[in-house]
Amino acid sequence: MANDILERLTGERGAFDYQLVFSRKPTPRTKEVYMMDIDGAGAVALTRNGSLNLFPAVSPDGTRIAFTSYRHDNPDLYLMSLAKGTLVRILSHPGLNTTPAFYPDGRRLVVALTKDGNAELYEADLAGRLLRRLTHSFGEDISPTVSPDGGKVVFVSDRAGGLGLYELNLETLETRRLVPDMSYCTDPNYSPKGDRIVFSARQGGTFDIYSVQANGGGLLRHTFGEGRNEHPAVSPDGRLVAFDSTRGGVRQVYLLNLKTGDVTRVSRSRNEESQPAWRKR
Repeated sequence: MANDILERLTGERGAFDYQLVFSRKPTPRTKEVYMMDIDGAGAVALTRNGSLNLFPAVSPDGTRIAFTSYRHDNPDLYLMSLAKGTLVRILSHPGLNTTPAFYPDGRRLVVALTKDGNAELYEADLAGRLLRRLTHSFGEDISPTVSPDGGKVVFVSDRAGGLGLYELNLETLETRRLVPDMSYCTDPNYSPKGDRIVFSARQGGTFDIYSVQANGGGLLRHTFGEGRNEHPAVSPDGRLVAFDSTRGGVRQVYLLNLKTGDVTRVSRSRNEESQPAWRKR
């Protein structure tokens, strides 16, 4: 009903029928993948393997979750089907298999692998077959996000020193740097319209949430030094950003209203919670 009211008032539906998938730290040595409503209610564990389970990414239709797990010691990539209740290890190359991002078609992933030495980006299908290598650099290339039209990937690299945001054209495989005057950027995430990219950056000693136009202009700062603010994810309606922050002492999940700047804590547990991603019910 809330979505219907918002659509009647603004012409666009809200995000009230979505959930948040995230990583929770139930013990000092473990992190599990959980799912909850966007107000923090109804949190349920999706993994219970007593290991580190990190970087959950949700398919566009909400039926699958890709994430990195150390359940067999190596950081391997797993694919969970919420509809079937299955869990399959799809990438287990030596070294890192991490930071997955779905293509808009939901049938492919961009992942960071260190199997050839340093971290590079690869395209893989949901069975774990590598389709092509996307980056070739002496730096570490990680944390991809795919544009809504499937034509570009924005990622993090230290190829020029520091940590910068780079845009990769998936047709030509050419790259260019976004926001060149910011030297420590992480966690990029495309808005659903593809017009902006939110990310975390360290300026002046702490991490805050920023956004920039897809062409690299129009830089905006959204949080202002209240704790360490990281891993932003834009809601499907483009109005909210879920992110994790230490502003309350313990790292937990918050929602930022991009229009008003208001920040609301979502997490209801006393555990550390981080790396939120939106999921369609």
